[in-house]
Amino acid sequence: MGFITEWGAVGSADGEFQTPFGVGVGPDGSVVVADQGNQRVQVFDRDGVHWSTWDGTSAGADGLTKPNGLEIDARGVVYVTDEFGLVRAFDIEGGYRTRIGDLPNVMQVTSGPATGLYPATSANFGPRTTAAGVSGSLSLVNDGTANPTLGCSALIGFPAGSVALVHSGGCAVTTKTVNAQAAGASAVVVIHASPGDPITMEGTQPGITISTVMVTQATGAVLSASLPATVTVRQNPSAAALIKPSDLAVSPDGTIYITDASTRFGPARWGGTFEASVLDILEQSATGRVLVYGDADGRTALVAKGLSFANGIALSADEQTLFVAETGRYRIWAIPASARGLDLSGGPTGGARILLDNLPGYPDNLMRGDAGRLWVGLVKPRNPVIDNMAAKPWLREMTLRLPRSLWPVPKAYGHVAAFTEDGRIVADWQDPSGQYPDTTAVTETADRVYIQSLHAHSLGWMPRPSTLP
Repeated sequence: MGFITEWGAVGSADGEFQTPFGVGVGPDGSVVVADQGNQRVQVFDRDGVHWSTWDGTSAGADGLTKPNGLEIDARGVVYVTDEFGLVRAFDIEGGYRTRIGDLPNVMQVTSGPATGLYPATSANFGPRTTAAGVSGSLSLVNDGTANPTLGCSALIGFPAGSVALVHSGGCAVTTKTVNAQAAGASAVVVIHASPGDPITMEGTQPGITISTVMVTQATGAVLSASLPATVTVRQNPSAAALIKPSDLAVSPDGTIYITDASTRFGPARWGGTFEASVLDILEQSATGRVLVYGDADGRTALVAKGLSFANGIALSADEQTLFVAETGRYRIWAIPASARGLDLSGGPTGGARILLDNLPGYPDNLMRGDAGRLWVGLVKPRNPVIDNMAAKPWLREMTLRLPRSLWPVPKAYGHVAAFTEDGRIVADWQDPSGQYPDTTAVTETADRVYIQSLHAHSLGWMPRPSTLP
């Protein structure tokens, strides 16, 4: 699998990349690339001339954290999955349109004038919120400084057992949480400093034992003006609360299908996409699922669950079938797009069937090509060590406790394949040298194929072979 050319090199300047993970082609022929490591999207013409760079901060929206899957519809709307739990829509110039799905947590106000539910993001430090949550009086902090509600110093007069309400800024969020915990807070609610979606909060502090969530600036203003209040901070029970959105497919009528790879191992908490995927595949907890946004009643619904790292997703030509890559079990499913609430942990049911099984590597993203083809990237070859763990849960558990350097990670290898909707392989391209490593997908145009990668630092492409059926 050799490329006639590659765009860019490692770096953060325009036209450079740190993992060109997702690639789409707009109606005008522009090539749109999710530059994951640089937390941005870049737009090029078909010859690789850089047009623009955007990071999702337009119109008060928060920037991209780890852009992952990327899909462009016929109108030129760019949908981007962010591995830290968000799916958002932009125009091709980077203008923010909307967020898809719900945030992973909610703050329920049960007394006072602001009674209701308010969505919130998570922190990748400290414990997660639970379904039952933590309840208490909501108290705005005072740290005795010129900006007392930042909580950057030891708190004064804070009522132990209460939920701490703090403003962002001034210091690390971990510092705010440590100070609130020392004062006896049961949880921390951070008010975002900017308009738009709240963000997933990063940081490292092993001593934190209480949960921290973030609400929007607008929600913070309402809460601050409505004290005293009693609140519960808990998980969002909605099916649309995403943990690790991986890929998406958009139908012409605007219905959006999303794979949530794992509801147990989210990249925000476990160090990134690669780390979360390895942990989920080793454990085989099969918490991946497929969601549909914009269902008949306008809500988000569960299509199927029980998948071991649900990854790539694509629609059939007639939009009646979803093709879904189950990375952790080396297979690709065909699931009725009309299905709701299927549990595939025990095998095919409800019209869902396994289209391709026992693949030679880990299937990643799926992309539609021409002439009815679908493309899959096999990000890594199968590893005999991991395969031999399948019936040995004790060994998998022991492996999860090892340092990352000792994980049984397969070698670098380049491998993409095309198949038909009835499961016939029509192209199989391999690069055993792994020179362009960890291939995740193929974007096909009338005369080219672009190769996506988990760890490459350039965007590879080659002319579409005339031998493709």
